[in-house]
Amino acid sequence: MFVRRIPYWSKEAANPRRLAMILHELRDFRRDNSDQLKDIKENIQKTNERLEEAEERIVGLEERSQNTESVMAEVLKLQTQLEERITDQEGRSRRNNIRIYGVVEGAEGNSPSMIAFIGDMLREKLELDTSLSFQIERAHRALAPRPPENAPPRSIVVNFLSYRMKEEILRSAWRKKGFVWQDRKVNIDHDYAPEVLRKRKEYNKAKKLLKEKMIQFQTPFPAKLRVFFPRCDPGVFDDSVLVMEGDSATLKSPLPKMKDHDVIEWLFKDENTLIAEIHKQADRITVYDDVLDGRFRDRLKLDNQTGSLTITHTTMKHDGDYQLHIHSGSKRFRLIVFARLPVPVISRDCSSSSSSSCSLVCSSSVVNVSHVTLSWYAGMSVLSSISVCDLSISLSLPLEVEYQDKNTYSCVLNNPISNQTTHLDINTLCRHTCEDSVHCCGPTEAVIRLVLSALVGVATVIILVYDIRSRRAERDQAHIHTSET
Repeated sequence: MFVRRIPYWSKEAANPRRLAMILHELRDFRRDNSDQLKDIKENIQKTNERLEEAEERIVGLEERSQNTESVMAEVLKLQTQLEERITDQEGRSRRNNIRIYGVVEGAEGNSPSMIAFIGDMLREKLELDTSLSFQIERAHRALAPRPPENAPPRSIVVNFLSYRMKEEILRSAWRKKGFVWQDRKVNIDHDYAPEVLRKRKEYNKAKKLLKEKMIQFQTPFPAKLRVFFPRCDPGVFDDSVLVMEGDSATLKSPLPKMKDHDVIEWLFKDENTLIAEIHKQADRITVYDDVLDGRFRDRLKLDNQTGSLTITHTTMKHDGDYQLHIHSGSKRFRLIVFARLPVPVISRDCSSSSSSSCSLVCSSSVVNVSHVTLSWYAGMSVLSSISVCDLSISLSLPLEVEYQDKNTYSCVLNNPISNQTTHLDINTLCRHTCEDSVHCCGPTEAVIRLVLSALVGVATVIILVYDIRSRRAERDQAHIHTSET
């Protein structure tokens, strides 16, 4: 269709009616635009108001969420306290109870009552006076269905009127380490609350291992493990000096100041060897540092005013008994040199881990460390510990924690004058399953994997650079072609 254009200088374009129509259309167009802009502004304003309202609601929800979390934390804390109190109250209610494990089901059938059966059995097996009154209030089997014939029998709960009588029965049973009744081993223990019993069962593996190694231990209430190793008995000395290996140790003379006629002699008592002496009248100080294979060479210093002896750069060979001879008598010293402690190492024990708990082992990786204690802490509370006098093997201590446990655990290796601590990071050690850790590799395979990973990374970078350069070259070619056209 042909459209005729009218030049603005033509008469037709200058027609007043035509101009009035154009002006009217422009005014209508302006009015429509104004109305539309007004609507847009109103919509924007409403949207802003809704956004502000939404922001206020979100802020309110966040505050309520934070308050809810705080309240929940307090509720959980209160719940934990209440559970502990309930467990404590339940334990107190069982204070006069004992449990007897291993008595065959139906063994009490020939007795007039369970109380009479228990009394006769305890008198016979614990070798108690026949005239002793046990003051048993009640006795019965554990409240559970009767087990099958080959299953372990239910325990027997015995309640005494007297706490002292209950404790005496327990001590007698523990001294005998249980007894045999109808060809079955019978043990007697406290009647623990279920929660306490569950916690104490967590030590079963450790207790079994300690029994196999014939190491003495205790399980104090409510759920702790205390291990006893043979300890060194240094004997009774006038004075003891504890020092870290490499540091200086001073054995102080009781004299505030030596007099002109005083004579002092220092002996290394373990070898009964004279190592230093002072003759004040002769103004002579002598150090015999070449004796005993030269272990004291360049390490002995004498104070010519008091007669005190200082041993510098101590080693384990300097550990032992020393004796000071003066005119008024003698004095004995015990110098104990401690080796510097290693940092304990916490590792995961996949052989004992389960789907709900993570088994860990804290160990000391070096040997020949003396007078040390290895302990697991939960916060500031000791969970378990073992102590040794002379450690000739690596020392280790197990711990089992739940994956969602929020407590802070640490393993501490200490002696009387120093300690080393390693804090447990549950998220790092227990994050991966044991199935994942099975696929770990040795040093050679680790190096190979590292090299392969590096090669893959380099190849990836080369490909990216090549791709970028190719695209840039294509753009340059296209630009040149367009310019020529």
